[in-house]
Amino acid sequence: MLQHLRTFGIVSVITLLVWVFAEGESLGTTSVTLEVRLASDAPNLIVDLGEGESWNGTVEVRLEGPTARLDEVRALLRRPEAIELTTRELGTQSGAVRLAEVLRRHPVFRGSGVTIVDTDPKVVRIEVIRLVEREAKVVVDPDGVALRGLAQAEPSTLVIKMPEDLSEQTPDPLELVVRLRGEMVQGLTPGQAQTIFNIPVELPESLREHADRILGLKPVNVRLTLAVRTETRSLASVPVDLRIPAVVSDRYLARVSQQEQLLTGVQIRGPVEVLDQVGAGKRYTPRIEVFLTPEELSSKVPADGSEVELVVQGRLIGVPPSVEPAEAPPAVHVFVRRADVEADQEEPGE
Repeated sequence: MLQHLRTFGIVSVITLLVWVFAEGESLGTTSVTLEVRLASDAPNLIVDLGEGESWNGTVEVRLEGPTARLDEVRALLRRPEAIELTTRELGTQSGAVRLAEVLRRHPVFRGSGVTIVDTDPKVVRIEVIRLVEREAKVVVDPDGVALRGLAQAEPSTLVIKMPEDLSEQTPDPLELVVRLRGEMVQGLTPGQAQTIFNIPVELPESLREHADRILGLKPVNVRLTLAVRTETRSLASVPVDLRIPAVVSDRYLARVSQQEQLLTGVQIRGPVEVLDQVGAGKRYTPRIEVFLTPEELSSKVPADGSEVELVVQGRLIGVPPSVEPAEAPPAVHVFVRRADVEADQEEPGE
């Protein structure tokens, strides 16, 4: 009895294995929908759809083969990335290609044990474009950005690839443009050489419609110096600073006319960024210096102690070197007398 049971078990296992093997080797058919992308694996070729071809890259493929092999292929095709057909499958000639034939050459199907019976669409027209190298000069267009001198692209030339027929229609020299924008130079210091990085280049207008077939358009850097923007401004109020040399200061009494102790309408000129820091309560406080020299005092101030009126040319001080008077500072009326002599008469009026 036990021997019969053993024999029955062995027969059952063998039957199951035979059934599984037979099921795996039984022929079946299935259909799958693929997303296909055309590409090139050759550096000097571009593969694209032929002129007038409206195919959107979707293809329905009918497969036939052993059930197990069909399952394996279906599993491979569940990957999210598209099937990529390159010149290895498509060849290097323009014209009509039968999708069933080129798909059979793809690694997913080649040697898979399944057969591509049919596709929808059956035929697609492709264009294989041969590229040639061209050296292009890169020029910088300031586009309204104020520069000191010329801006320099780095590198100043690019080697690009374009369709051979297009190259024949494009005369030398071929120029690519780097166009500056105001926002690109924000934060840069005027007057200092600086570099802006990774600015895209632009094709000439005649080539822009072919941009997708031109390779090697890499961003470049631009070395430039921003021009210093100057402006003239009027100061509302500038104090007058009267100075007498210390060696004679104890011998004279001097005062500025009351109406001129604060001057209005003083014109200054300089870089805009610096002028914004000049004025009352700001980083730089401008003043008009009036300096009386010992020679001037001894020659013009009476020895009898009477007060004399002097007209002295003022000098702008308290501003950085880049700021200067837009016009000559006004002359200031100063009243001076000897400090060590009593005046014999009333001081003159102002």
